[in-house]
Amino acid sequence: MKLYPVIHPLAKDIRISQFLKGKGLNLFSIPKDGETVTLRNRISLASSGVVEALDKKTIHPRNLQLFRKTPALFKANILGIDAIFDKGIEFPHDEQTTIFREVNLRPYLKMHDYPR
Repeated sequence: MKLYPVIHPLAKDIRISQFLKGKGLNLFSIPKDGETVTLRNRISLASSGVVEALDKKTIHPRNLQLFRKTPALFKANILGIDAIFDKGIEFPHDEQTTIFREVNLRPYLKMHDYPR
């Protein structure tokens, strides 16, 4: 479909250069085999975040329970929950650092039609 692997291509701008410089890298640095290089300190679709489809079986049951009870706290039928799990969504939220970054009462669902 000729889609970028993200919503927007990541611009090679001063923010990226400064972030890399703080890690002792630059735009011409070559990562070691298997090394992951973080280019931004923000996680969002606008800054080239990735929508990833997960098999529900990979989500720990306690996390699913948490997600399912959250809409009632807002008297909502549906919510978009942006969460960060320190160890990963496959581990229980109460056994790791877990942050609910944002809860969207009117989530943009269309982005999930074509996960990248």
